[in-house]
Amino acid sequence: MRLEVRPGTSEALGTATKAWGSTHITVASRAIEWFCQQNEVIQATILGLHPTPPAPEELIRAILQRMKISNGK
Repeated sequence: MRLEVRPGTSEALGTATKAWGSTHITVASRAIEWFCQQNEVIQATILGLHPTPPAPEELIRAILQRMKISNGK
């Protein structure tokens, strides 16, 4: 799978994976899995496709709520 990233992202990913002792593939896999578990509003907002994106606080709240539900808490 090929991923298109903005300039500087590949280097930042390299730094993060090295710090965590992980691989690019592992991080990309987890990020894609997480993205696919989100609702349509969060996905559209992340992709920049939402016609009226939620305020940052609303987006954070929705993501945290989704994480809380996923963890069974």
